[in-house]
Amino acid sequence: MTRKLAFLSGAPRTSTKPVASLTGGRQHILGTVSGFKENGWQVDTYILGDKVPESWLKGEHEMNKGKPFITRLAADVVRILISAQHIRRALKNIPAPDWVYERYAAYQLFGYFFQRRGAPWILETNDAVFNQATSELKHVALPFLVRWAEKFAYRQCDVLVVISENLRQILVTQLQIPPEKIVVVPNAADTQTFNPNSVHPRRLFDDETFVIGFQGAMYKWAGLDYLVHAIAILRNAGLNVGAVLLGDGHERKHLEALAAELGIASHIICPGRVPRELVPEYIAGYDLCYSGQINWNTSAMYLSPLKLYDYMAMGKPVIASRFADAINVTKGGRLGYLYAPEDLHDLVAAATRAYNDRSRLPEMGAAARAEILANHTWARRVHDFITTAEELLLRKSRLEAKGERLASVDNPIGAESCGCDF
Repeated sequence: MTRKLAFLSGAPRTSTKPVASLTGGRQHILGTVSGFKENGWQVDTYILGDKVPESWLKGEHEMNKGKPFITRLAADVVRILISAQHIRRALKNIPAPDWVYERYAAYQLFGYFFQRRGAPWILETNDAVFNQATSELKHVALPFLVRWAEKFAYRQCDVLVVISENLRQILVTQLQIPPEKIVVVPNAADTQTFNPNSVHPRRLFDDETFVIGFQGAMYKWAGLDYLVHAIAILRNAGLNVGAVLLGDGHERKHLEALAAELGIASHIICPGRVPRELVPEYIAGYDLCYSGQINWNTSAMYLSPLKLYDYMAMGKPVIASRFADAINVTKGGRLGYLYAPEDLHDLVAAATRAYNDRSRLPEMGAAARAEILANHTWARRVHDFITTAEELLLRKSRLEAKGERLASVDNPIGAESCGCDF
């Protein structure tokens, strides 16, 4: 019998529409949904970002940063009111799912109300939202409420999915979430979209230039200033290298100015954002792909960079900062080049090795794609997760049958007492 999944997302600016500026969220949702479908599940989605005006989906995701308190408060109130309205619609549109799988966003508790109707609530988080909202982006008016709602959601859900072991540790230590309910599920690749056999490479430099490429959001944590400095050092050493920085973000102007200051403006090309279906063409034109995350404003770098998987799915070796995901997916550096995070000297050394190895990079790239196909597809990720989640849910059910409970919280939002029976 086919099982039914309700996939929920209450973030108003996270959408599967091509116009959405938050492309990482779009890609992750599409990957997870396709993974469940490939494992034989019927998936019904309720994605709030697909139902709001498209004008909400465009532009920087930090649009409320630095705005007056009253502006941020109004945005928070609108978000909460819209959420309440759409929770009712989601409950009506997706009756009696076997599981509820929700992508967490600030203030959003869609899955809780499905859980009250008997469906297991699986909650996925790709970020320490309370940390992001209160310290880095500062775009909410009520940070205490963000932290409270997030902790409630993480403790109340039946299974909590995170993208890295570091994020798991942050939630355990900072929010006291029981570790036994947390499942680590790293990102994966869309191997159909990112398929080197189905695109023609879009080369922005001549064939003699060794191209190090990047695609994604240009934010501080991407470590792109290190790459620009590295290109300058490599060129001064006589290496014919250039970089393509595909995408956009608040760091773009700074990076272009930095390239001009270093005298390498003609060797750093920033094409801007392009439609997702064109991204593989650009990656196919790179010789080496950059994933240089830095540890930005947190106790540990906890991201699982989608770009790593996209690059390798395209049959390209990577040059990546030596964090857990990169170590794992490159087999300790056998399928790419790793360097110490935020170490310019080590980055230059790794890029020099790649430059000297350029004749064998196609072979390394082919091995990288083979690794992705074997172990890092969305279907494989979801299959492994389903097995683990079933075990956790069965254990929880057995404990409850004995009158015990997995670590959770009572009903602090007072849903029953306030008559909020959505």
